[in-house]
Amino acid sequence: MISNLAITTPIVGTIRLGDVAVNQKGKRYPVRANHFKITALFKDNEGHWVEHPMHKHVAETTEQNPELITEIPVHLMFNDPELNMRARYEAFNNDGRTICAGDGKCARRLDDGKVVSVDCPGSEHCQFGRQVKCDLFARINVTIDGQDDEFSSFILRTESINAVRTLYAKMTRMHALFGNRLLGVPFMLKLRQKASSLSCWTKFWYADLVLNKVSKFDAIKLAKDYETLMEESGLDQQAMEQAALSGLQNGAFEEGTEDFEDVEAFLLARGDEEPPPEGTVQTSEEQVTKAPGLASLRAFLETADQAGALTLKLTQEAGEPVTA
Repeated sequence: MISNLAITTPIVGTIRLGDVAVNQKGKRYPVRANHFKITALFKDNEGHWVEHPMHKHVAETTEQNPELITEIPVHLMFNDPELNMRARYEAFNNDGRTICAGDGKCARRLDDGKVVSVDCPGSEHCQFGRQVKCDLFARINVTIDGQDDEFSSFILRTESINAVRTLYAKMTRMHALFGNRLLGVPFMLKLRQKASSLSCWTKFWYADLVLNKVSKFDAIKLAKDYETLMEESGLDQQAMEQAALSGLQNGAFEEGTEDFEDVEAFLLARGDEEPPPEGTVQTSEEQVTKAPGLASLRAFLETADQAGALTLKLTQEAGEPVTA
């Protein structure tokens, strides 16, 4: 195995909760959505992510509007919750390369071309982290019901603390409840709404993981039956998970500069002086100006300045005196 190269779970598509848009001045900004979009790993000629065939498949099989998918039937690939979802504090450079990643205790940091181990007090309590705008970052890999490659996954990336807490709590507790099993259990990746003081009581959406049309009693039976089937077939899930863990530990960071466009929206949000509240829906440039708080005030003042300039111009053209 090549040293210092993280061997991650193969990905065939991405589950997105937003994208990047460009305003009239050419400035790129993050756009957050209230629905899932399942995309391929490439863009069209206009720079938009191409819809993956599984997007249409999910819409049809679950009888959802293709433009408003809020539930995706999925299965997990590993029994170990830590392999299904990796959540860390991460800092990126301008090229989208991870330069520091830690778990709140220890971190690996790129320093003068070398990866060194340092203490990690968390993004809010780290001087280096504040300088490079470090923040929570998580990735969860799932298989979508109906996909044709059992060894590849769809990835959902998120910086939502609500999503990370919820997904991790669900997986670890169900893992314990089901006797350290998660395989064979049908799940639904589901969007939920919430509002808080940090979002100025504006509703936002975050990802949750729920059982898909089965009770917890049905789920444990399905997990046991699946485990028995694998053993009888000679499939070694434990060895597979150990190989997956070794692959992840083989490199310091999970993604590199080639993944810049996948993390660009998150980097743009970190770069905002006043980023929109978590989960705020922004489907156009006009909606950005409607975000609550100081951003709205700034947008209002900009509009007032424009109106004042227009009034001044019309007054001057009419030959009327200008008053202060």
